[in-house]
Amino acid sequence: MMTVKVVFDTSAFLAIIKNEHGADVVAKHLAHAYMSTVNVAEVVTYLTRNGYIDIDKILQIVNLVKIINFDQDMAIKSGTMISVTKKFGLSLGDRVCLATAKSLKAVVYTADKKWSEISGQLGVEVIQIR
Repeated sequence: MMTVKVVFDTSAFLAIIKNEHGADVVAKHLAHAYMSTVNVAEVVTYLTRNGYIDIDKILQIVNLVKIINFDQDMAIKSGTMISVTKKFGLSLGDRVCLATAKSLKAVVYTADKKWSEISGQLGVEVIQIR
């Protein structure tokens, strides 16, 4: 059986950290999960803003996933996605996550309900964790 690559958006990854509903769904995919450096920055921003100041602990947390460098190809993909995602209010970070998944031919896990409306429109399958 082939393992499917998955990309976590920030909300899915934070579900594990915060032990929120849906964390069990995300945890099942940690072994083959990816995140863009941009989305890792979002996670680190959240952690730092909320009192996680131990850099070693932060590194342990973010190193649970494979980190993909945000490159020119993903920058172009995420920028051009605005024509589809604008009406749904997706942020640059959201589009970066979707572009990462598209580049990796992976599915995206998210807790953000509005993403369901765009599933498939960008050539990326979106799976809700709750």
